[in-house]
Amino acid sequence: VIMHEKMHTAVNPCENSPGYVLQNCVYNQIMSKIGCQPFWLNYIQTDLPKCTNGSQISLSVSSFTKLNSISSEKEFIEEYNCLKPCKYMEYKVS
Repeated sequence: VIMHEKMHTAVNPCENSPGYVLQNCVYNQIMSKIGCQPFWLNYIQTDLPKCTNGSQISLSVSSFTKLNSISSEKEFIEEYNCLKPCKYMEYKVS
């Protein structure tokens, strides 16, 4: 296990807030765009209403599927406005 701790710089920005979770940032951005919270993300705290109809669920699924098509860090940051964490663990299997 390797603990990485990067510095936030203009060239290589990162989020240094304690408790920051990149995944939750991305999920919150997606939920804000669709206007509701899918039932499978009920562990994330938000003020958004629950998605209640098929079109909202369909939009949720397609929005989350779009994550798979992101090909660069720059594109990811532009799309979701979420920075990578400054502090993270790297795990290697020998």
